[in-house]
Amino acid sequence: MSDAIKKFTDLEADLENELENFAEEPEISSPDEEFEDDGENEKVSGWSYFTDLVFNVIIIFGLAWFIRMMIVSPFYVDGQSMVPTLEHNDFLIVDKLSYHFRDPQRGEVVIVRPPDHPDIFYVKRVIGLPGETIEFVDGKIRIKNDEHSAGFLLPEDYLNTENLGHTYLPSHQNQRFYIPEKRYFLIGDNRNHSSDSRAWQQLHPENGGTVPRKMIVGRAAARFWIPEKIFWKLGLPHFQIVSGSDYELSQK
Repeated sequence: MSDAIKKFTDLEADLENELENFAEEPEISSPDEEFEDDGENEKVSGWSYFTDLVFNVIIIFGLAWFIRMMIVSPFYVDGQSMVPTLEHNDFLIVDKLSYHFRDPQRGEVVIVRPPDHPDIFYVKRVIGLPGETIEFVDGKIRIKNDEHSAGFLLPEDYLNTENLGHTYLPSHQNQRFYIPEKRYFLIGDNRNHSSDSRAWQQLHPENGGTVPRKMIVGRAAARFWIPEKIFWKLGLPHFQIVSGSDYELSQK
């Protein structure tokens, strides 16, 4: 009997609790409060969009800068010093990445900042390597190094008949130069119309006109041609100018 009374008492207490909950009025927010909340959300959403936009622009420009400075860059050839390999108005894609992992090799066409004008770019071919001796003999080039102590005549299949066998110093005298470590001897393919290590040795006889490794920007990886009208529509500022600095050796 006591159990029945206890269950009835518990049931009565539960019923009173339900009635109290039902009697409580729910909180209702005013329309003005809801409008104010929406305004705050719009402000936060707009600011978030702006910061995301700025962040994405910074990332895009950062990637573009990194690619151009460290990986590849477009160049526009101005001059005749690398004829016939490169013609005036040719366009180059220059690989800057490779030389972060290896040194320039003989025969590669490279973009370089010359010692007489370090604020501009030249395009030349690597002829002599660090630690070698380069000798100019009757219009030909002889290279001496550890592997060829007696020296060997440099084969230059990339030259045309006008330049093959006609590589002279400005003085037209036979002469040899030692190439210091971490320096390179560079020459243009149009031998009688190129300002290169042969001319620079007159300005810098202490290093034989060689160029330090750090002044070599990259190697010419690809060449292409764009019609002049289309080129100007693209806009010259998109391309760095690389010159051969046409140079008449016979007049020096």
